Amino acid sequence: AEAMLALTFNAYGSEDGGVKQMVYPTISKANHSCAPNAVVTAPEEGPGSVMCIREIAPGEEVFVSYLADVDLTTPAAARNKHLVDHWEFSCSCTRCEGQAEDVRRFACPSGCGGSCHALRPGDATGGQPVVTPW
Repeated sequence: AEAMLALTFNAYGSEDGGVKQMVYPTISKANHSCAPNAVVTAPEEGPGSVMCIREIAPGEEVFVSYLADVDLTTPAAARNKHLVDHWEFSCSCTRCEGQAEDVRRFACPSGCGGSCHALRPGDATGGQPVVTPW
C-alpha cells in the first residue's frame, strides 16, 4: 500500500499521453507551485529531465507544477480543489495567495475577450497557447 501511495503522489505521466507512470529518484522530489519555474519531461524511454521556464536565482528552489497545463489556467480555488483531491495538499504559492501577477497571461489575439497563457517554452512564440474564458 505504501508503494502505491508513493507512485500515486510522485509519478509523472509519460509524454505518450500519460499511459506510463514514471518515477525518478530526484525529479519526483520537486515541490509544486502554480507559478513553476521549471517543467518536467517524462519520455516513455530514457531519463526524465527538468527544464527551466524562467530564470532561477542561485539558492532559489526549483518548482514544477503537478497540474496539467489546462488546470494551471483555472482560478486558485479550482486548482487547490484539484490538488487536495489528487495530492492531499493545498498550494500557497504566490499565484494562489494573490501576491503575484500572472505574467504569462496575455489578451487573446482573436479578439474573443479571453486570455492566452504561455505555459511552456515557445508557447508565446509559436507553440499552442491555452485559451481560457477569463
